[in-house]
Amino acid sequence: MKKKIVSLVKADAFRAVLHFPVGVFTAWLGTVAPVTCAVFGAGFLIYETLEDWRIADRSYKDVFGYLVGIAVGSVLFYLLGSWF
Repeated sequence: MKKKIVSLVKADAFRAVLHFPVGVFTAWLGTVAPVTCAVFGAGFLIYETLEDWRIADRSYKDVFGYLVGIAVGSVLFYLLGSWF
């Protein structure tokens, strides 16, 4: 039972880490083309919603990694922008 829980936590963490770069890309896109960023972000969230509805894979784990990526990317690009 303990091994199963550990493997589930690892799988959830992997899914979050997998979607983290997509969030960072979205944050970068917001600095370059805000309208495209909004369309991309909405498209990603719609895709995840439909995927969860279709195969019930609990896509909130993917969205969590995506949102953490946006948060970290936004802070990173803000700091980089204020330095240059």
